[in-house]
Amino acid sequence: MSQSPDIMPDPSSGLSTIESVRLVHRAVVNGWDIKPEWKQVIPKFAMQILADTSRKERDRLRAMELIRAMERDNLDAAVAYDKINRLESGQTTENVGTITLSFDKGG
Repeated sequence: MSQSPDIMPDPSSGLSTIESVRLVHRAVVNGWDIKPEWKQVIPKFAMQILADTSRKERDRLRAMELIRAMERDNLDAAVAYDKINRLESGQTTENVGTITLSFDKGG
């Protein structure tokens, strides 16, 4: 499996592949800036780990968590973008309705 030098640390850094996955996961979850070119490569790398049946189950789980975190981040960004566009065009951003409640005085 080839590793991108932009994402994976130099072996002399002391970080393992899974430690790198954890670090990137933390970056995604905490909203740290990630270079756009890394955003293209990270999911591919995580999918390689996930598909590698010779890896430990824990490592594959970490790769899946990274993929899910990136998907969640993308979805949150899309929702925010849609909300901004609606605000700028004068549309509602939340559909809030009213309901009437009535209570019986039964006993």
